[in-house]
Amino acid sequence: MATGKDDSELNAGIAAAYYFIRHFSCSHALFAGLTRRSGDAASVTGIGSHALSAGIARMGSMCGALSGSIMAAGWTLSDGGELTPAAQERILGVASRMTDWFEDELGKKECTEISSNDFTRDTGFFPYLLSMRWVRCNRLAFRFGRVAHGMIVDAPESSRGDGGEFINCVTEAVRQLTGEDPELCRWASALTAGFAGGYGLHGHVCGLIPGLCAALAMMLFRGGGGHVKGMAETVYTELFRQKRFYSVPQDFFHRFESEAGARDCRSLAGRSFSGLDDYAQFTAEGGCRDLIQSAVSLAREALDSAAEEKAPAR
Repeated sequence: MATGKDDSELNAGIAAAYYFIRHFSCSHALFAGLTRRSGDAASVTGIGSHALSAGIARMGSMCGALSGSIMAAGWTLSDGGELTPAAQERILGVASRMTDWFEDELGKKECTEISSNDFTRDTGFFPYLLSMRWVRCNRLAFRFGRVAHGMIVDAPESSRGDGGEFINCVTEAVRQLTGEDPELCRWASALTAGFAGGYGLHGHVCGLIPGLCAALAMMLFRGGGGHVKGMAETVYTELFRQKRFYSVPQDFFHRFESEAGARDCRSLAGRSFSGLDDYAQFTAEGGCRDLIQSAVSLAREALDSAAEEKAPAR
């Protein structure tokens, strides 16, 4: 007989697969399935998770199911935005275990490997749909939705306590970019905390990329007056009506990689991390400070460029 926990894990998997069938992106389906929040918070945060679909802004990088689940862990374990040091430790721990699962169970973690599809082209979705490759991703949404729910529920308590402050490179960048909107800043910081150190300190794609991509989409939604009420699925029509929710983050991704010369944390930091204490010492000594400043500037450039394109000709 299934226990209550078994039922809740099953329900999380079913919810993620349901949202995916309802044409949610991979990242948004997992985020919505694991959080199932309603109201304006679900709308804004849902837009942020959508920006990481198809390998982060349709760039074929880290799988959207992984990214959306890490964001769900951030939202849940921070209790909707209260990002204490203890909450950050728990979020990074879950992000690490989620990334381990992709490496150990699937042997792969990037969208192009998992979906066997190229989403970087505007026509990339047509062969994906016609070839039924989406069925593979829907199965993954169900399977990992269950796993991710269990990881979040079973997240160990923090050993650091709320006095163990440390600098999280991703939340630092997100706060600099979104600081003029305190509510959005709080949400975006919590959602993206788990990307630090290259996805749970794994040294993969630099956390500044998914963190700022998500924050950019959320800023665009708020700036455009987007406040979709009700269940998270009501965001769907807004997402597909507004290409900018992934095109601006994609522009930032291109700018970042061109400027930095790499996209993975291990190459950019020049090292790997043995754990949270090692990472905390690295950031306390100024690690990646210049890269954070550069990334925030590039994100603002992407926003400004989009605003110029949208402005009517005089």
